[in-house]
Amino acid sequence: MTLKDVSRLAGCSTAVASTVLNNARGNTGVSLQMHERVRAAAEKLHYRPDFASRSLARRATQTLGVYVPPGPWSGIAYSYEGKILRGIEQTCRQRGYDLLAINIGGGGKPEDCFHKFAERRIDGLVLLHVRHDEAWVEQLLQQHPNVVAVNYYGPAERGPDAFNFDDHAATSLAVRHLVELGHRRIGYLGSLDAKPGPGEAARYQGFRDAMTDHGLPLEPAWIIDRASSAAPLPDESIELSAAGTLGADHIMSLGADGPTGLVTCGDWLAVHAHKRLRRGGFAIPEQISLVGIDDSEPCKFVDPQLTTIRQPLEEMGRLAAERLINKGEGVEPSDDSDAPSASGVSVLPPELVIRESTGPAPA
Repeated sequence: MTLKDVSRLAGCSTAVASTVLNNARGNTGVSLQMHERVRAAAEKLHYRPDFASRSLARRATQTLGVYVPPGPWSGIAYSYEGKILRGIEQTCRQRGYDLLAINIGGGGKPEDCFHKFAERRIDGLVLLHVRHDEAWVEQLLQQHPNVVAVNYYGPAERGPDAFNFDDHAATSLAVRHLVELGHRRIGYLGSLDAKPGPGEAARYQGFRDAMTDHGLPLEPAWIIDRASSAAPLPDESIELSAAGTLGADHIMSLGADGPTGLVTCGDWLAVHAHKRLRRGGFAIPEQISLVGIDDSEPCKFVDPQLTTIRQPLEEMGRLAAERLINKGEGVEPSDDSDAPSASGVSVLPPELVIRESTGPAPA
C-alpha cells in the first residue's frame, strides 16, 4: 500500500496524507476530522511508511545512537546503563525516534561512532560515562556536533552538552544522614582505582566538606581512598570486590577505635564491605552503619538491605535524549529542565533512600 492509496481512500491529497502520517510540519493545514480519516484509512490498508525513502527525503534517519565505552563492569547489559537507556528510550518513543546501540558486546571502539555518523545511520549520539580524558570526544564533536553525554566530566568548554550527577552533594547527603542518626565517628571507603576520575574525586571532596561543616574529625585511620589513606594500598587498580573486602578488613582491624558509620564511593564497594563485615562478626547497623551511592540492584539483595544515595539515571537519560532531538530538529527547549546551562552541563541532585543498613550510633 502506498501513500496514494491512503489519500484515495481518505478522500484527500497525498500532501495532506503525508502531513498526517509523517508528522510533517509543512504548510498543509489538516482538520481534526481529516486527521482521523487519514489515520483510519492507513490502519485499514495496513499502510507503513517506507523508511529508506522517508530518510532520504528528510536527510535524517530519526534514529539516535548510544555508545558505552568498553570496560569492566560497563555495558548496556548492566543495570546502571540499563536505567539510563530506559530514559532515552522513553523520549525516543514519545518523539518517534528509533535507538541504535553501537557497542552491545563491549568490544566496540570509538571509531564506530564516527562511522555511524558518516554512514548517516544516526542523527545524534548519546555517550554514557565516557572518561574525561578521552581525546576522541573533542574530535567527534568537531565533525558531528549533535552529541550529548551522561556523566561526562571532560572540559565543559570543549565537550558535549552533559547531564551529570551531583557527586559532591551525594556524599554530603550521606554524611548528613549519619549525623542525624547520632554518628560522630564516620569513615570513608573510596575508589581504589589506580586512576580515579573527577566523579570519584568529587565524592571524596563532598565527604570531607560535609565532615568539616558538621564539625567532625577527619580521622586518617577511618579513610580508605587513593587521595588519602592510612591503609597500605598497592599501586595497581583494585577490583571492586577486593576493594570492599580490603576496606572492611581495615575497619575491623581498628576494633573499638574504628568508625560507627561508613560512607562508600559506590554500592558495589558497600555490598562487598557489607558481606565481609558480617562474616567478621560485625552487626549492621548495630555496630556500624553503611551507606552506598547509586541505588543499584544489589542494595536490595543483601541482608540487611543497603541504605544508599540514588542517582536519577532514568531522568538523566530522558533529558539527554530530549536535548539531542531538540538540537537536531532546531527546536527550543520545552522546559527549564531541558534548557542548557551556560556551560552546557546540567547537574541533577541526589536522593536519599533509607533502608536497613543505617541506624542510631552505638552508645
